[in-house]
Amino acid sequence: MAPSDASSGLPSIDANTMTPAVLVGSLMNFFFFGALLIQVYVYAQCFHQDPCVVKCIVYFILLTEVSAVCVNGWDAYQWFAVSFGDVTALLNPRNSPFYAGVVGGLNGLIVQFFFCYRIVVIRRSAWPMAALIALFSLTQCATGMASGIYAYVYPIEEWSTGALIVFPTWLAGSALVEILIAATMTYLLISATGSVQPSTRDLIKALVGLIIETNIFTAAVAIAALALFLGRPKSNYFVGPTWNLSGIYANTLLTILNNRARPRRSAVEGWGEDTVDISFARTDTVTSVGSIAEMTFAGRQSGAFQRTGARELGGKK
Repeated sequence: MAPSDASSGLPSIDANTMTPAVLVGSLMNFFFFGALLIQVYVYAQCFHQDPCVVKCIVYFILLTEVSAVCVNGWDAYQWFAVSFGDVTALLNPRNSPFYAGVVGGLNGLIVQFFFCYRIVVIRRSAWPMAALIALFSLTQCATGMASGIYAYVYPIEEWSTGALIVFPTWLAGSALVEILIAATMTYLLISATGSVQPSTRDLIKALVGLIIETNIFTAAVAIAALALFLGRPKSNYFVGPTWNLSGIYANTLLTILNNRARPRRSAVEGWGEDTVDISFARTDTVTSVGSIAEMTFAGRQSGAFQRTGARELGGKK
């Protein structure tokens, strides 16, 4: 929750503004968790042959989200049931620092490191950019966890000026990392689509669009939280977006992974199977779209798609 200490010059909070933020933030947390359950079910059904490390990442993130939503549900019960009618009870953050800063920072780090790995897979020479993004990701994770731990340990009245610096750093870092990932992945993918067949180009463009949509959406939520924190210091509107960041990170990862499951296309478009798979093999450079395809497709191509795209994608027959 936001700080309030008139003697130290920190902004005070009007408790009457806190109910919408806490209620909407909790409801959106449950919404993103429901979406995540569906995503995990699809992943488990379609991609059980993924490498063990990828499956461990998916199920670990699911575990963190289960714990975060359960804790959020308990807090919501205390706020809106046990303390019904007592608006000042919302001044008690309870366990919200856990599912905001701690889980949000941790899940953000995991998902962002996954994208850093994919950047290196697409083009090994892009490792300096991946390392830079990883550094910013570590920063956002550290500041996010620090914000959560500080808010959990110290009462609102004891928040220091340092805490007011760490919290915006977390949100700004999260937004910056997502923008850098979207820009880097878009550049690497688009730069490899010069002389490829239309069906392959369409697939890569669809992947680019998905990456932009998911990463920019995450960045927009972090920027919105930062703007509300800085622009409305006497309100608590910023808590909703911060609570939702961990769920958005989790859904971003599962959306990217599950995007490999493609709906059946007509024979005119050159598709023969319901799904195409992913390869987690490393490549040195992007000299053709084959390196891109190793990131997004491989393995179970068949039918017309295999006949027309095997040489281009470098996939297995």
